[in-house]
Amino acid sequence: MLFAHRWLGRLNMLVIALALLAAALMMLQVSLDVICKYLFNRPVPLTLEAVASFYMVALIFLPLGLVTRERGHIGVDLFTRRLSARAQAGLDAFAGLLGVVLAGLLVWFTGGEALHQTRIGETWETALGYVEIWPARWLVPAGCLTMCAWFALLTLDDLRFAATGRRALPHP
Repeated sequence: MLFAHRWLGRLNMLVIALALLAAALMMLQVSLDVICKYLFNRPVPLTLEAVASFYMVALIFLPLGLVTRERGHIGVDLFTRRLSARAQAGLDAFAGLLGVVLAGLLVWFTGGEALHQTRIGETWETALGYVEIWPARWLVPAGCLTMCAWFALLTLDDLRFAATGRRALPHP
C-alpha cells in the first residue's frame, strides 16, 4: 500500500504542476491582454477562449486528487465526533467507498464525453476562425481519475484501521 501511496503522490505532483502551469499562463495571458487592450487598443487574441476552455478547467479538475489525498473534502462530524477513532474510520471507509463509486462514474461519463468530442474534433467558432478545444475535455476525467484512485487507497487504509487499529499510510 505504501508503494501505491508513493506512486500516486508522484502522479499528484505532476498533475499539480500542470495546474500551476495553467494558473501561471492564465495570469500572464490575461495580464498581457489587459495591458495590450488599454495601452495599444489591441487585445491578445483568443484570451477568453483559452481561459474558459483550458485554464479554468485545469484549475478546477486537476487538483481533485490532492484535495482527496489531504482529506480536504467537506465533512460534517456533528454526530460522529464522540465515536472512537476506529468507528470513525469505519464510517470514513463507507464514505470513501461511495466516493470511489461516484468518482468512478465521473471518470466513466466524462471520459466517454471526452472521447466523443475528440472523435468529432470539437471546436469553438471565434472571430478569427475555429479553435479546437477537445483536448481540454480530457482534463476532467484525468482529475476525476486521480480523485478516484486516492479515494480507493484511503478507503483501504480506513478499513484496515477500523479492523486492526493500525494504519499503513500516513494520516493527516
